[in-house]
Order: sequence, then structure tokens, then C-alpha cells
Amino acid sequence: MSADRQQIELEVDVLVVGSGFSGSLTATILQQHGFRTALLDRTHHPRFAVGESSTPTSNLLLRDLALKHQLDWLLPFCKFGPWTSTYPELVCGLKRGFGYVAQSAGRAFVPRADHANELMVAASASDETSDTQWLRSDIDGFLFEQARKAGVQCYEDTALELLEQPTGWDFRGRSRETDLKIRAAFLIDATGSTELLVKHLQLAADASQLQTRSRSLFGHFAGLPRWQDIIEESQPLASARHPFRCDDATLHHVLDEGWMWWIRFRNDVTSVGFVLDAERFPLTDEPVEAEWSRILAKYPQLNAAIAKAERLESIGLKRTPRLQRYVPELAGRNWALMPHTAGFIDPLHSTGIAMSLAGVDRITTALLCRDDQRQRVDLLKRYEEQTLTELRLVDLIVSGAYRAIRQGSFRKFAAYAMTYFAAVTTWERRQVQSLDGTSALFLADDSGFRETVKTLHALIETASETDFERQCEQSLRPYNHVGLFRPPEPNMYAATAVPESPR
Repeated sequence: MSADRQQIELEVDVLVVGSGFSGSLTATILQQHGFRTALLDRTHHPRFAVGESSTPTSNLLLRDLALKHQLDWLLPFCKFGPWTSTYPELVCGLKRGFGYVAQSAGRAFVPRADHANELMVAASASDETSDTQWLRSDIDGFLFEQARKAGVQCYEDTALELLEQPTGWDFRGRSRETDLKIRAAFLIDATGSTELLVKHLQLAADASQLQTRSRSLFGHFAGLPRWQDIIEESQPLASARHPFRCDDATLHHVLDEGWMWWIRFRNDVTSVGFVLDAERFPLTDEPVEAEWSRILAKYPQLNAAIAKAERLESIGLKRTPRLQRYVPELAGRNWALMPHTAGFIDPLHSTGIAMSLAGVDRITTALLCRDDQRQRVDLLKRYEEQTLTELRLVDLIVSGAYRAIRQGSFRKFAAYAMTYFAAVTTWERRQVQSLDGTSALFLADDSGFRETVKTLHALIETASETDFERQCEQSLRPYNHVGLFRPPEPNMYAATAVPESPR
């Protein structure tokens, strides 16, 4: 062993492995409340990560975490205006809502007067109060540094070895300059798809329980033309009746193969990716570049737009196997998995950040019960149950969307999407009334809503478009507080934003 290598030994209350935004935020909160906390990662910041789109749900969760734990520096990230004025050096994007565009292979998209091939749902009332697109390399790196400033023992580029002991965990880490030994009473796995603890504890992962089967290809591009400019080349003023600028959104191009996302940041970089129906288009040995080009070539306007942009070679094109993960055991006596480690469904409708932030709140709330071990165990069990219920409901909502895509019915896709928007707009209006954080996201703990979604899911393949749309409207009526199905302009929703909380 080299004589100049640093030898470090630590004893901590909580070890968090994985320094993405949820891991760093969890470590910071626990340190703030007097826990001795360490945060480790096998790589370093800044680094590329996907999962870039916030929602009103995630912003409410982020705001409540900031208020609950007196993290004043965190509050500006809840809205576009405060973020860009307080932290102009941290890149984000303006997200006024959700946009969905029906694309047909071999044909240029032509907007219709009745918007039957478009769906736009506003999530905020103004740019200032808008949601944000997170450039994860910036926000993750910032939150990691905040953890360090809070006193968390932070280590990057550290190879990991875990040894469970009866009273806690022994950790051995090795970086280029340091040999590290840590004894931790509690371990939190925030490694996401790396699934450190899942593998170490040999937890039973069972994605076969999920109906969604999708995979992705993605990269970042500079100088991507705006969709509004593209459609107005052939039809001037085509966007005049849109409720917001269509590029200030998470833009979903619905394709024969699945869908494509465009997520635009303020620095002229756009995150672009395909999410493919893996049942019909399974992963093959085809090179990723060839698959990317082959799919793009089917859609003239998308292909032309990408051709005008410059791909960031520092990121390149990435491709995943099946995206879905599901681990039915999220917590034990001295460990817990963050939601993104325990399971993932699909990026459709941007549920990931919200689920991660809910996990931060639930796990930290449980661990703060220092003097009541029984309550801690009960809260961790509740965390497990709520997260699994949320994952299963999101699976129903997303897999139903793919069913509609397989039928080539954008009308069914748009009608079934209202299950998501009914869920989140109802949850958001309930959430602004309290800070207790006890309800599951997406109304997952509402048995009536779950049964409604199951019923509609089963009807997608059998009902006519007209009957399915009518059934969706009738079934979701108890959860429709924002005029879904009956906007003043067809498929254009301008008034779904959650009212500002008095807090």
C-alpha cells in the first residue's frame, strides 16, 4: 500500500450511497437535524443524468420540504422565475405544461383546426410561476455541494464494498487517494438503476408484475429548431390558439413506435429521446446510431429538425434495455431504497421527480423518529406500501397509453391521458391545504380512483373512440376539477394550474 494514501475511518448514523438530487437532499436534511451523515458516489459531479422535467406535484413537494426543514436556499427551485433570478448560473428550462403531438410515419404534421392531432395541458398560469426543466448536471451538482456545506461527509469517485453487520453496516471505499472505512447504523440506497443494495441483499426484483414494457434512446442537442417555427412554416399562426408556447413544455411526439421527447433548456440545449414500445420493438444488436437514424427517417419534420441541430458528443447517444424495474421490498430494520432504486415505470407524464421527492420526505420523516423505534418501523413500512401503490398505478396509466398508441388512436391516447391529469390536479388541490404529506401521489391510495383507472384501461382495446372518450369523461367526473374533456378550445387546456397556496 502506498505510504501517501490517506486513511479515513468514520462512524455515522446514516450512510447515503448515490449523490443524485434525492440522495444529496436526503443527506442534507438528516445532517440538518443532527444526524452524522455520509454521502458517497462512485462517480463525480458534474455528470449527465436523465429525469429532467418537474411538475406542479414535484414543485409542491419540493416547497414543502424546504418549509418543513427550513431550507430557505431550496425554495427558489420550485418555480422558474425565482430559480432564474436567484441562481442564474444553474441552467434550467421553462416548462409551462405538457404538449402531445400525433405524428404519422412518412407524412408531415399538419395542425388541424379542431386540434384533434394535438393535446396541450397548461401546468402554470405564467412564466414566472412555471415549472422547470432540470439540467440534471447543474442541479445535482449544486445539491451535492449543499450537502457538503451542511456538514455531510461527502466522497466521490469511490469504489464501494458493503458488509452488513448485526448492528449496522461496515463500508469500505477506495478512491485514487483515499482508503475509507465507514461504520453506519442505517444505509440508504439512492443509486437508481445501479441497485447497490438490491444486489447486495439479493432482493427479489420482479418487473414481470408491470404491464409497461418500454426502452429508450436519447441524447442532448444544441440548436434544435423550435416546433412552433416548424409547424408555422407550412401553416402561419398555427399556434395562435395554443394556451402557451408549445416549446415551453415537455413536448411528446406520439409515434407508431412509442413517443419522442423534446425538453428544452435556456442554454439552447434540448434533451431529445425516443421511448419505444419494447413489446413490438424489442432491443436488438442493431447499433444505436443506426436505430436512431432509422426511426428518425420515418418522420420528415423530426428528421429535418435533428439534422439542423448539433449533438453533444460529450454525452453521445445512449440506449437502455427495458426501463421498468420493480422491487417489492423497499425498507428493512437498518436500510431503505429510494423510490428510483426500488422501481421505475416510464418517463411519460414526468412522474419520476415527484416520486423521488416524496421518497425523500417519507424516509427522512421515518428516520427523524429517533426515540421511537416502533414508529420508525411503521413509517418505513408505510413508505414502502405507498411507493409500491404509486408505482402500480403509474404502470396502469402509462401502459394504457401504449395500448392506445398500438391502436393508432391519438383520440384514445388523449382521453386516457386525462386519468393522469385528473389524478394530479386533484392531489395538488388537496396538498395545498396541509403539510402532513400523508396522502399517496396520483390518488394511488384512493381505491375508487384506482378501480376507475383499471376499468378504463380494460376498455381501451374494445371500445370505439367515441364510447371510450365518453366513458373516460363520465368515470373521471368525481376527480375533474379543472374542466377536463370540455375546454373552450378542443384539446387545449389553459386553466389546470393549482391555486397558489396561502403558506
